Amino acid sequence: KFLFKDETKSSRLLILHAGSYDTCIENSAKYYTNCDIQFMNLPDIHAINRSAQMLRRANAVQCDNWLSQVTSTRWLQNLSALITAASCVVANVNKDNRPVLVHCSNGRDHTPQIITLAEIMLDSYYRTINGFQILVEREWIQFGHEFGDRCGHGVDANDPNERSPIFLQWLDCIYQLIMENQTAFQFNEIFLVLYPSCSSRNLRIWSDLYLYDTRYMPTDSYHHPSSLSTYGSDNNNNNNNKLTNSTQSNRSSNFLLRIM
Repeated sequence: KFLFKDETKSSRLLILHAGSYDTCIENSAKYYTNCDIQFMNLPDIHAINRSAQMLRRANAVQCDNWLSQVTSTRWLQNLSALITAASCVVANVNKDNRPVLVHCSNGRDHTPQIITLAEIMLDSYYRTINGFQILVEREWIQFGHEFGDRCGHGVDANDPNERSPIFLQWLDCIYQLIMENQTAFQFNEIFLVLYPSCSSRNLRIWSDLYLYDTRYMPTDSYHHPSSLSTYGSDNNNNNNNKLTNSTQSNRSSNFLLRIM
């Protein structure tokens, strides 16, 4: 997917490949001239799934070497690598006015992760409740992230090799950005995580939005989930963590990113 600014100057296209050089060579079909390519070497869905399982086991017990066990899962390292990839997009688009094409194997896993993180960093609108909802609907749901297969709750989602917490990893990245830039967001971590004390209304909001897989819906009956829109509209005036200096006329961001 392309990401660029309106005032982009004529320059060489940067292709940001989420995988490794070896993976690219194995699956290459054409050589693109007048382009630069950068490999981010992000782990595949299987490595992410193993990392999440190791993290779950490490958190299940209390021991003296807990910190080293968490480090060995590489969960935090993988988060840092993902945020770094998004920061690379931001630097090229915002600083160098350069068009960037983000690519991964199927365009439904690392691509929406990188694109949405970059858009959140670049545009303050996506750090509002309504903007965040639109971002998820457009980049995750409409572009066909396979929630059913990755989460294992879909129809015929019985293949464990297809399961991977891609969306959960992305939410953790958002959480890290919020922790480092709390005043830049209109929402906080409670909006991202379903705590056990959450009301059934909040549970409905998230299930309507994130457990939605367009592959299992008739084409003529597709509609946008509306629960989150209603929630955001009702609570915009009551939110204690207002987004500062965000107007329709000036959507550019002074977002300060601290890489983990």
